[in-house]
Amino acid sequence: IDNPYSMVKNVAFRTKKMFESVCMLPIIVAGGGTYSINKELKIWVDTEEFEILCQKASNKRLTVENRIEICRDAVALYKGSALPNFEAEIWLSAKINYYRILYNELIRTYVELLKEKEDMNTIFQIVASASEIEEIDNNVHLLFLEALIEKKYYRYAKNHFKKIKRQLSPEEEKIVGKMWQR
Repeated sequence: IDNPYSMVKNVAFRTKKMFESVCMLPIIVAGGGTYSINKELKIWVDTEEFEILCQKASNKRLTVENRIEICRDAVALYKGSALPNFEAEIWLSAKINYYRILYNELIRTYVELLKEKEDMNTIFQIVASASEIEEIDNNVHLLFLEALIEKKYYRYAKNHFKKIKRQLSPEEEKIVGKMWQR
C-alpha cells in the first residue's frame, strides 16, 4: 500500500456513507482528524450475537432441547445478507460469505436436531423460510430429503427433489437414489 493513511480514510468514509443508509443517526463520526463510533449511541451488533449463538448451537455438551432453542434464536436473528445492496463491495464480500456459511451450518445443525426429535413440521418451516432468505447448502437439502423419506412423505420428497435437482452434483443425485432404495 503506497498510502495507508489515505486507504484507511477512504474505507472509513465509505463505511460512514453505507451506515447513513441504514441508520438515521450518524454511527461513525469524524473529528480531530480521526473517525470513531458515535459515543452517544448504544450499539448492539446482531452479527456478534449471531456468531455467539451459532457457536453455542454446535456445542454437543448442551441438551438437544437447549441447542434447538439456541438455533431458533439464531435463525430469528438472521435476515439475509449483511448490509443489503452492498454485496458488490469487494472489501465486504468475505464477511458476507462468512455469515452465509455460518447460516447454512446453523440450518444444517437445526435440521439434524429437529430430525432427532422427529419434529417434521418445524423442519418444513425452517427449510422453507431458510430457502427464501439464502441459497441453502445441498447438505441441508439432502438432510431434508432423508427426513421426508424416513417419515414416508414420498410426495413431498419427490416435489422437493424436483425443485433442487438442477443444483445437485452427480454424486449427490446418487445419494438421493440410495435414499429411495432403503
